[in-house]
Amino acid sequence: MMSFEKGVDNSILSRYDKIYAKLEPIVTDTLELYSNEILFRLDSKNTHIKVLDELREKKETFSLFMRMSKRAFLEVEKTWLSVNLNMEVDDILDSNFIEYLTLLTQIHDIDNSKINFELVETEDIPNELKDIIISKIKQLSDMWFLFSIDDLYSWYSNKERIDILLSLWVKISIVKVDWKFLKEMFISSKWWFSMPNIVKRDWEKYFKYSIDDFDDFRKYITTLRDKWIKVVAEWIENEEIFDFAKELWFDYYQWYYIQNINSNVREI
Repeated sequence: MMSFEKGVDNSILSRYDKIYAKLEPIVTDTLELYSNEILFRLDSKNTHIKVLDELREKKETFSLFMRMSKRAFLEVEKTWLSVNLNMEVDDILDSNFIEYLTLLTQIHDIDNSKINFELVETEDIPNELKDIIISKIKQLSDMWFLFSIDDLYSWYSNKERIDILLSLWVKISIVKVDWKFLKEMFISSKWWFSMPNIVKRDWEKYFKYSIDDFDDFRKYITTLRDKWIKVVAEWIENEEIFDFAKELWFDYYQWYYIQNINSNVREI
């Protein structure tokens, strides 16, 4: 383990005395806990966003991934609850990626299916790297780890990527719908009939998505459920949005409102 973690001391993260892993709950419509997404935090000022951007720019996200994955394994070993763990493209491409996770499975006595790797859509994947990335994901899937697809209906995430992984028998357990898409569905349903006619005629100026997109979403949820994939609604920031999302037949729910009900932080 030490041979891997030597690199962490020389990284951007070495500037900070304390680094935290925040557990953000993913719950059912009755607030029963399904999983905790483990998120990187530094302090209450949200400086972690700037640090994440710097890590991505310097290609050093794997130093953070090592800390977060170690914390995730410890959480599962301690509680036997499922944990969602973010995984960047550069993490997967690191030469130590498979070896480090294999080592963690040897150290910690857990059910690997309790770890759900969440593929972060910060950028599109270049064609020349897709085979390498898919191969490594397949290796982890063969070890019985699970996978989530983040940000469906965002700029990057698409159905083709889901179909490719499913065709390789990669164990996709969750697809998360992008919070901006859910937000615009909520706004549309709330204000559509009360808007002035001029706004109705030119509503594309105000909304990124069309009614066709919303109809496609409704149909695609059925497709995912037929494949036994659960669908998560993000951007649940208050009870009104929570009630709206429950009407859309999501399986699980995540974000501010629920986080305030049940959240905790661990130093790593």
